[in-house]
Amino acid sequence: MYGLTALLRKVLEPEERSAGAEVHSQNSFFQYEKIANKELSRRQAYTGDTFTFPMWRKKSGKSTEWKKYATNSLEKWEEIDEYVEVPLMMFSGSCADRDIAFVGSIYDDFPDSGRKNPVNIRSEAIQLDSRILSIKASANSWDKKIEEFEDDECIPDPKLLYRKRLKLKLNTKSKEKSRRQLLFHENEPETSILRRHCAIWNLDIGLHGAWDIEDIETIEIDENGATCLTDKLGTYAIIAEKIEKPFDYDEGQFFKLKLAGYGVSNFILIIFILIVFLSAYVNQEPAQNLFVYFRYLWEQFHILSMNFSISLLLGNISMMLGEIHAVQDDHHICAVVGCLISYFYTASSFLLAGETHACFKVISQTHNKCSTCLGISRL
Repeated sequence: MYGLTALLRKVLEPEERSAGAEVHSQNSFFQYEKIANKELSRRQAYTGDTFTFPMWRKKSGKSTEWKKYATNSLEKWEEIDEYVEVPLMMFSGSCADRDIAFVGSIYDDFPDSGRKNPVNIRSEAIQLDSRILSIKASANSWDKKIEEFEDDECIPDPKLLYRKRLKLKLNTKSKEKSRRQLLFHENEPETSILRRHCAIWNLDIGLHGAWDIEDIETIEIDENGATCLTDKLGTYAIIAEKIEKPFDYDEGQFFKLKLAGYGVSNFILIIFILIVFLSAYVNQEPAQNLFVYFRYLWEQFHILSMNFSISLLLGNISMMLGEIHAVQDDHHICAVVGCLISYFYTASSFLLAGETHACFKVISQTHNKCSTCLGISRL
């Protein structure tokens, strides 16, 4: 911000088309340029309606034009792959007739990734996976009569920027592939990155701002780089959401208590299933079978309960299988067991709903006292 303010105070002589400077350091790169309004119109006519930051360089091939502007030049900044295409027509009204000042910067890295917008970047951990590019612009003019700059501040017109958006090309640092949605086989490459986004620093979030992906569009992105579009001047980077690695935890005595609970529950369910199932084969003559009193269990409600118990038993068994380390380590077996858990517990909920509906039918649509008592007892 201080660089832009100082550049705005620069008075261009009548014969000057522009004034610029370039400053290098190990971690940062700055470019300053103030363009006279007449020169701006000439560039629009001859070179197009955009200019590229970093300036005085070619997108492909080497260029030495920048050397006449650079101070303390470093070799690492001689060729820069990242760039921002900025529209020249970004001011409207009286501001369109003034000199324009641009300040661009590139940072190799920040010591801290900074905050993020938790609404659209859900991962807890993020990392800056590219250089950080920043571009700012303003316009003013020198009043020769009073020999001062005009007081009113000119800022870019959002409508013009929306009509001709900024285009960014950023390169990634890590070169790791982001995780695919289906990581299922052993030959899948291991990575620590869940997904990548083009991001812009949003000053309206929190006290000091945060990375946001709402005002910037990711056109394409992969492990090599990203192409982005935005209608806002600001600070840009590629944000990588980190994968939260699972961690082991010791359940201690609770694990044994859980297995004991599953065991007791399964044992009771097996007893109930056997009693109801075998009641269909009980002889009707009391003298020939001690279990003759169980023959009344083979009816609608107990059959529904038996099916519910079978489904619940198989769901419990699937849950116990999921505790085995061999099952957890194998992707395919783990997926099958997970599907079984989901299927049997979902089936149990539907069977329980069916039994509840049957009880409701008995109570609400039957005038027989015995049937009503049976329905209430089932509830």
